[in-house]
Amino acid sequence: MRPEIESHTGLFIQSGYDSFEFAHRSLQEYLAAEYIVRLPSIPVDEKFIKRLPNELAIAVTISSNQSDYFTDLVMTRLMSIEFFPDFYTTFITRLLQEKPEFHKHPSVTLALLTLYSCYINGAYRKAEAQQMSLFYVDELTNEYEEFMQRTSSRNSHGIIFQQYEVSGRQTALDGSQIMLLKLKETIATGACKPKHLFGRKSFFEDTGLMSFGSVL
Repeated sequence: MRPEIESHTGLFIQSGYDSFEFAHRSLQEYLAAEYIVRLPSIPVDEKFIKRLPNELAIAVTISSNQSDYFTDLVMTRLMSIEFFPDFYTTFITRLLQEKPEFHKHPSVTLALLTLYSCYINGAYRKAEAQQMSLFYVDELTNEYEEFMQRTSSRNSHGIIFQQYEVSGRQTALDGSQIMLLKLKETIATGACKPKHLFGRKSFFEDTGLMSFGSVL
């Protein structure tokens, strides 16, 4: 039976005695993502999540409600875990490749900014102590910013200026202005929201977040 499975389906190849593996890793990733998205809820096991950045990105795309799944994943899972930079790089790269369609959702922009801040800053919890002058720009940063701007243009972004205020700004290495946002004190401390966010001034202007007023 095993030789027939290998020769007829092309899905598996024998990698050793009584040992098989998928012919293409993408097949394994897709099947794993399909399993994840069919679970009653997004996995909470930290070790599990850290091992599956590609699969989680695919799960977002194949979920029945991509906006809800992405927001829940970022705000209730990824935000609470400290990852190595490679996780964010892999997850965001695969997310951009899969091209999810985020429809109107009040928290999508907040989730996008949270993921952005985590990727750039490494740990948003320490944002207040970070030197934003160290903010760097790479190809992935630019691609994600474009994706974030396209998505924000068709999603509610009012939640940002309703819950955050500008606490400062710094100049990035490329000369652009980086806005540092702080969660308002009136927002419940137990809320599942990052205390600090940051992004380019151009993003807030492009998405119409002019309620920050003269600080921008």
